[in-house]
Parts: sequence; structure tokens; C-alpha cells
Amino acid sequence: MKGHTAGKEISNLQELNVGSTHIVYRVVFRPRRRRAALQFGGDGQLRVLVPLGYSLDHVHDFVDENTPWILRYHEKYRDRQPKTFLSGDRFLFEGTFLTLTIRQTSRVRMLIFNDSLITEISAQAEFTSQVVRACLIEWYRGQAVSKLLPRLDFWSKRVGLYPTRVKVHEYRTRWGYCRQDGLIALNWRIIQAPERVVDYVLVHELMHLSYPHHQIGFWQAVSVTIPQYESSKKWLKEQGYLLEW
Repeated sequence: MKGHTAGKEISNLQELNVGSTHIVYRVVFRPRRRRAALQFGGDGQLRVLVPLGYSLDHVHDFVDENTPWILRYHEKYRDRQPKTFLSGDRFLFEGTFLTLTIRQTSRVRMLIFNDSLITEISAQAEFTSQVVRACLIEWYRGQAVSKLLPRLDFWSKRVGLYPTRVKVHEYRTRWGYCRQDGLIALNWRIIQAPERVVDYVLVHELMHLSYPHHQIGFWQAVSVTIPQYESSKKWLKEQGYLLEW
């Protein structure tokens, strides 16, 4: 998603000033993008994704038209508390918030107990937020591989579309993508989202095997399989920042 091929990106910085609010945003030109879109990244920076050849005048017009939305989400990102990777932080897993609990023990492992995400770190290891974050990422990646691949296989059989290869990785601006050679890549971070949102991402990428674009035929095919896909698409747009840390 956010484009189905990697492609070469070109970007530059622009500014939006509304009263006392000053927002620096990055314009990202993508070769295969067909229309403009707005996106807040995990770092809180606004990105305006546009096709190659899109003039800056058109970019400014597009930003002006969407200023109310930009201001609303800029405020949400500005007020968001960054993760400390200490006990008490809350992390999503399959749509449910879990409270991080850190213990120093004789071994390293992670487990879910009630509404806690318990992270056990060796007492002999250096205890830093970077170490905790690395443990969390490793655990989430493992969960993503064990849960996303069978789910993708389920949907492949359901719609009769099969990727040539699947990989689970981390991407800065995409939840997944489908390449022309049939490879489907998934962002491990989507394992944090509710199941219906995960299913939407999986079906979205599978449909790109038949529709390598985001034209009306593609969305019609998605809606046949997931009639309520719009709510999941909206969730990613409005709540996707919760998955980025």
C-alpha cells in the first residue's frame, strides 16, 4: 500500500503557515503514484505524496484545500507522548492495548499475561530503552511472521490469487506492497492493528496481483471481498500513527 512498487523517490521541503501554526512538510514525488495524498509519518512529519511532474503550485493548492485536516492531525501528533520503552508504556497488539511490564531475570523472553506485555531481560544485560525497543521489535516481527503468513494464505485461497513470494519487513511509509513479479511485502507493524484492518491490508495487496493500480476496478475487486473495507482504510489513515514507534 502507499504504492505497489519501490520506485525512486524525489523530495523537498515546503512550509505551511496558518496563524501562529508553522508546519514544515516534505513533498515526495513518486514515479508510480497517480494522485496526491497526505500522510503523517511516525516522526510526526507531514508528507505530501504526489506523482512525478506534479507542480509545486498544484502541491500548494492541494495542501490549502486540506488545511483543516492537516491542522487537526498535526495537533494530534504534536500532543502525542513518545514511547519511553519503560514499564507503563502501552503498545497495540492485534487491536488491543497492552501495558509494558519489564522484569530483569535470568533469561530473555516476552509473553502476554492478561493485559500486560511482559518483557523479561537478562539481569546481566545492559538495561536501556534501546535494548527494550530491540526486544519488542524482534518479538513483534516474530508474531507478524507466524500470524500474517497463514492469514495471507487463507485470503489467497479465498480469492484465487497467489503471490510468488512473501516477505515481512519494516517500511517507513507503507503497510505493504505488491511487486510486478508477484512478490508481496508486508510491514510487520500491521500485526498491531485490529484483525479487520490486517485483512484489508492483505486483500489490498493480493488484489494488486490482478490490478497493478488503484483505479476503480481495483477498489471494486477489494469491495467484493471486503465490503466494509472503507472503515479499515480510514482506521489506517487516522490511527496508523499508533503503530509507529
